[in-house]
Amino acid sequence: MWVEKNGRSYRIRELIAGEKITLASGYETKSAALNAMTIMKADALRGDALVPRGGELTLADWVATWWPAYKRALKETSRSSIEGVINRYIVSMLGHLRLGELSEQPLIVQRWTNDLLDGRTKVKKPRPLANKTVRNAHGQLYVIMAAAITHRYVRHNPCEHTLLPEEDDDRDEMLFLTPEEADLVIQATPEHWRPLILLFMATGLRWSEAMGLRKRDIDLVRSRLHVRLQTVEVSGRPIDQTPKTKRGKRHVTFQQDIAEVLRPLLDGKKLDDRVFAGPKGGLIRRKEFYEVWWLVREAAGFPGLRLHDLRHTHVAWLIAANVPLSAISRRIGHKDIGFTDQRYGHLLPEVDEGVVAAVEAAMRKIDFRGNAGELVPA
Repeated sequence: MWVEKNGRSYRIRELIAGEKITLASGYETKSAALNAMTIMKADALRGDALVPRGGELTLADWVATWWPAYKRALKETSRSSIEGVINRYIVSMLGHLRLGELSEQPLIVQRWTNDLLDGRTKVKKPRPLANKTVRNAHGQLYVIMAAAITHRYVRHNPCEHTLLPEEDDDRDEMLFLTPEEADLVIQATPEHWRPLILLFMATGLRWSEAMGLRKRDIDLVRSRLHVRLQTVEVSGRPIDQTPKTKRGKRHVTFQQDIAEVLRPLLDGKKLDDRVFAGPKGGLIRRKEFYEVWWLVREAAGFPGLRLHDLRHTHVAWLIAANVPLSAISRRIGHKDIGFTDQRYGHLLPEVDEGVVAAVEAAMRKIDFRGNAGELVPA
């Protein structure tokens, strides 16, 4: 690092990767430039030095620099959804702001969050966003600004001070079918689609997990399947990927009746062929299935029934049978039992009674009416 004359003023230069870079300029005297250089060196030693003029970079330019490297670590489905959030809600609304300006003014982020909640966005058909969507967008902006801090463009993350909306509680939206109601759904389902619906009810699989099943994943002898892949659609293309968490990759058992339902689907297929296919063969498109599903739920008398409610129903049946929550959590592939409790703990109203009974049993030998304090002076 050195000081040199530049016209009528002085500037501070440094050799970086073989190239002479101007760190700062416009000093009227050499002494002022030398003092500034001394401060820069001290900041560098403490690890406090920022990239010169890094804060002048716009958020849009920083995202364009950061995103290509960051997205390589993401699965294609996550990459697509995150990129959509960044483009729709972050770059379109905040992209013109300088990093330094954004970093030093948390109120900008608070106003942006409020705009998302109120539907003041720049999409074609603006509408108020759900709390979860707003929290996700804010979380992504936090990651973007944290990366800017890591790379020494700014010092502060303005997202640390935002008052966010509460997390959505979608438990009230869950529908749980009784066995009799489930039978109505099956009776309304066309024959080609029955094995798939029955499997959802019998195993609690997610849509992507069922679509990812190959013949090699089905063990009819032991009546179990192996969840090792998920098939999702990204921009209309099927993408196979491994489950997001270690617990997502698992074995799931099912009753012998389901084994007999699946057997015809496997006949004549190669080990790597998909278990489920459309009426004309080939991968089932979710849109194609939903056109059938909408008719099924109407015919069964449950117009609000979502496909994922079959997973909720499976869990509800297990809870009703007193299956431990830890076993349920492993079976349905939740990342941990805490998440399972958060989602389905409200289905366990009898737990409090069981807790009280356990405490009561433990305290039966305690004399509640004995003479108090006989061994201890008052």
